[in-house]
Amino acid sequence: MYLPPYQFPTLCETMSKLGLEIGTKHHTRDGFVQMTGYISKKMKDTLIDYLRKNQSPFSLLVDTSTDPDSKQILLLFVRFPDRTTLHPTTHFLEALELLEPETGKYIFETIYAYFRKTGLLNEFVWNLVAVATNGASVMTAQGGLRGILNTNISQSRKDILAARGAKQEEMNAADPVIWVHCMAHKIELALADALAKASEAFLQWRKFATAYLNKLRSYFAAPSRRRVLLEMDKSLENERFINLKRIIAIRWTSSEENGIHSFLKMYKHVWLALEKISETANANKERLKTAAFLNVIKSLKFYRYMVFQLQVLGEIGTLSRNAQVCPPLGQLFL
Repeated sequence: MYLPPYQFPTLCETMSKLGLEIGTKHHTRDGFVQMTGYISKKMKDTLIDYLRKNQSPFSLLVDTSTDPDSKQILLLFVRFPDRTTLHPTTHFLEALELLEPETGKYIFETIYAYFRKTGLLNEFVWNLVAVATNGASVMTAQGGLRGILNTNISQSRKDILAARGAKQEEMNAADPVIWVHCMAHKIELALADALAKASEAFLQWRKFATAYLNKLRSYFAAPSRRRVLLEMDKSLENERFINLKRIIAIRWTSSEENGIHSFLKMYKHVWLALEKISETANANKERLKTAAFLNVIKSLKFYRYMVFQLQVLGEIGTLSRNAQVCPPLGQLFL
């Protein structure tokens, strides 16, 4: 587990607030890893306790990912209204390793087992109001997570109501779980359709820019080069450009905007760093690689494309935010 040094004081301060007296033994790698684990467990326990005590309606955000060790991970986020403002709040719930191939049945069983293990099975049956996923068939098809979860939740509610002596009309009146196609995924699909009609020149520029930024990130990942870049301006240490690993193709829109925005912000510093490395490099191969990056940086066409693309992505971001804002209550009935 890697924890950047600048996070250490924050961890120590958090642990102090939780009642731990910080000593020199905590200023070690093992100490920081253990403190992070403790804080994580405390946050998780607090969240689970909140769901159990407040009996608040909640929704789940479900997705799968692959970690650096190529393990399949099921990510669960929970969303519920704040007790004071009633605004929806989203919290990380759990990351569960998938030991079998992804199927709707197995994903449901994994989620069900988690809620049973945490003692939230009753809340899962009665308080779950919505689920948001991507558009993959394993998630949204009738034979996928959607169909299996809906069937099981509906049947569980009917069984409990029947045990309480409820009439058939009451059992049939139970609201079904709402399914939402993730807005970020929708926007990505819509953007892919829109770009399919774009000019070949634009598509080539986008493909080239993506490859260039990803290679430039890898280039400055080397400690010696990164050091030269940070010498240009110490504040660059927190820039997304050198902290993001790459522009992610599956979630291109958001990662591309972050990458281009940070790149333009530090454009001058990257230029100066490349020039300095080019002047001081000993190996011919290093000079040639640096010169290739520098040649693109100096291109006015490349700079113009970056500015234009950032404006396009900014407009897409505005449309995305507007699409996610609920209209006033009165407009719902117009």
